[in-house]
Amino acid sequence: MLKTKNTLLILIITLTIFNILLVIFYSSLSKLGDRIVHQESNNYYAVYLINKEVYFGQIKKINSDILVLKDVFFLETFTPTSQSISSGEEMQVSPQKAYQLVRRGDDNLTLTDNVLFINRSAVLFWEKLGEESEIMQWIKKTKR
Repeated sequence: MLKTKNTLLILIITLTIFNILLVIFYSSLSKLGDRIVHQESNNYYAVYLINKEVYFGQIKKINSDILVLKDVFFLETFTPTSQSISSGEEMQVSPQKAYQLVRRGDDNLTLTDNVLFINRSAVLFWEKLGEESEIMQWIKKTKR
C-alpha cells in the first residue's frame, strides 16, 4: 500500500514538472516571433497567402493566431491600352500585363488606417524584401 502511494506521488510530481516545462517552452516559442519583429521592425516583408495574394509591408506582430502588417501595399495587375500593329489588312493586338503598386487603404472608398490583421492559418510564408528590390524602390517613391 505504501509503495503504491509513493509511486502515485512520484507520478504526479513528474507530470506536474513536465507540464510546467511544456508551458515554459510554448510561451517562449510564441514570444520568439515578437522578438524577431521588434529587432527588424522597420523592414518590409512580402507576405504570401494561401489564396495566392501577396502583401508588402512592415510586420508589427506575429503570434500563433495573427500576423499584423502595417504600411501595406499590394500589386495590382492591369492591361494598358493596347497597341495595334498594322500589317496590311490584319490588325494584331499585343496585350501586355503591367503592374502597379497600390497602397492599401488610400482609396476614397475605404480610407483605412493601413493596418492589416491576417489570420496565421492563411499565411504560407513571408520573406524580407531587399533594399534594392523593385518593390522597395516603388515603396520609397510612394512615400516621398
